[in-house]
Amino acid sequence: MVPSLLTFNTVDYLLLLILVLCALTGLRQGFVMTVGSVITFVASIVLAVFYYDDLSIYMERSVGIVSKLDHFLSEHAPLQALGIPYSFLVKGYTIEEALHSLANWLVRLACFLVIALTSRQLIWLSLGWFENLINVGPGSTLNRLLGTVLAVLQGAIVLTVLICFALPVLQTVAQMGVDGAGVLLSSLNQSVLVSWMTEAYRWGQAALGI
Repeated sequence: MVPSLLTFNTVDYLLLLILVLCALTGLRQGFVMTVGSVITFVASIVLAVFYYDDLSIYMERSVGIVSKLDHFLSEHAPLQALGIPYSFLVKGYTIEEALHSLANWLVRLACFLVIALTSRQLIWLSLGWFENLINVGPGSTLNRLLGTVLAVLQGAIVLTVLICFALPVLQTVAQMGVDGAGVLLSSLNQSVLVSWMTEAYRWGQAALGI
């Protein structure tokens, strides 16, 4: 039996509000951009993981960026003022070696961020161009409708996972006598939507053999 809104508690209304916001986001973005946001994030990270090392090597060979940063760190590190020699050992590394490793790490991090952010922007622009092509006539309505459904589904999945992970933790905290934890746990246990989500989570675990 489908429950009425009168059986919902505060947690249910809060979850409904989040799902409505997800629906509005999906309606505004459309299916292409909703899926594209996930694809863009994953693709940009994958590209950065595969190519940041190559970019850092290229930058070092071209402009000696690691060497320059290493030199900058060596000059500005307050070691001489403290009377600490660069040959001083810290966990098996000299200060000089540690500074070089830091410079190398900073360059690699910068290359990772450059590739991730640049590829993300390029992919996003391409998706925007593709969306403009299909947002003509019936295609626009279908795009927004599918975007709404997908956004609500994504929101429901995220909320389900978060709640099912939070419930055992909250139960432990409540048993420790933390103020407010028992009240929150009781509200979650009495929530209609939370009961649906926990059932869906158990079904998913059984289906996946987890």
